[in-house]
Amino acid sequence: MPANEKQSSFFDTHVHLEEFDPLGTELAAARTAGIGHFLIPGVAPAGWDRILAAARAASEVWAAPGVHPRAADQWNDATAHRLR
Repeated sequence: MPANEKQSSFFDTHVHLEEFDPLGTELAAARTAGIGHFLIPGVAPAGWDRILAAARAASEVWAAPGVHPRAADQWNDATAHRLR
């Protein structure tokens, strides 16, 4: 960890980092603010690949694929199978 960054102790449990490419600038700013871990919630199947890619890009980022109630019309057997 660079000397100018604080030791991170907070976990942001709802952040849409998949909207940023690359993640470096946002992650560095968050670390400086004391946030060291991140969970990207999935809201619809179409976005799952993006959140999984963001999680693979940084070890402190986790993805949680899911279906938000606003996207409930996208839930079907294939979606359920893909989540498994």
